[in-house]
Amino acid sequence: DERRQQLRQRLDETERVNATSAEEESPASKLHRKNRRNQAQN
Repeated sequence: DERRQQLRQRLDETERVNATSAEEESPASKLHRKNRRNQAQN
């Protein structure tokens, strides 16, 4: 049980980190996508 709890805590921490990083990267990635689309159209 202790091992399972530790694994769950680690997964929760990793998920939180991934969620925050994804939220921070989303706006920048969107701008890059827009720039790529504009370049492709031109």
